[in-house]
Amino acid sequence: MATCTWRCRATDAAHDAIDALAYEPLAALGCATSAEHTIGLDQKAWLRVSRNPAELAQMRTLKQALDPYNILNPSKMLSP
Repeated sequence: MATCTWRCRATDAAHDAIDALAYEPLAALGCATSAEHTIGLDQKAWLRVSRNPAELAQMRTLKQALDPYNILNPSKMLSP
């Protein structure tokens, strides 16, 4: 893994700011975005904005049913 320098942190901060500009207005309108197959790890932090608690609970229930031993990407998207 590369060592993060000030330039890396500045890029991360800019990326976070751009994400906020995109996702916050959509959330205020009750909208969400996703890719064709999944929300993607880059958008993981915004999952709580685009999905309500009942939807997240349903996703966790489905994950538990399909992967009872939690061996497929444990805690990758849905933390317990």
